[in-house]
Amino acid sequence: HSWNSESLIIRQAWEKAWTTIGLCNTILGDLENIDPGSIGLTREKVDMYISEVRTMRAWAYYNNFELWGGSIPVNTKAGGEVQGSAGTDRLPRGIRFYSERT
Repeated sequence: HSWNSESLIIRQAWEKAWTTIGLCNTILGDLENIDPGSIGLTREKVDMYISEVRTMRAWAYYNNFELWGGSIPVNTKAGGEVQGSAGTDRLPRGIRFYSERT
C-alpha cells in the first residue's frame, strides 16, 4: 500500500481519535462541574465515571501514539485548541522523558 494523509483510512483514524478525545474532554468538563445530587448520583459514582472517561481518553491517545509515534499534541480541556504538533518541550514530564529515550 502507499498510504498518505489523503488516504481515507488514515484520515478517518486521525479524525475519529480526535473526536473521541474531544468528546471525552467535554464529558469530563461536565462531570467535574456537576453536583452529583442534582442528578441522583453519589460523588463516588461520578468519580468512577470520571475515571472511566479518562481511561477512554488515554486509550485514544495511546492509539494515536501507536499509529503516528513521536510527539503528538495533548489537549485535556473541552474546547481547547489542539496544537498542530507537539515538540518535546510541550509534553508532560513522563511523556517527554519517554519520547526522548526513543
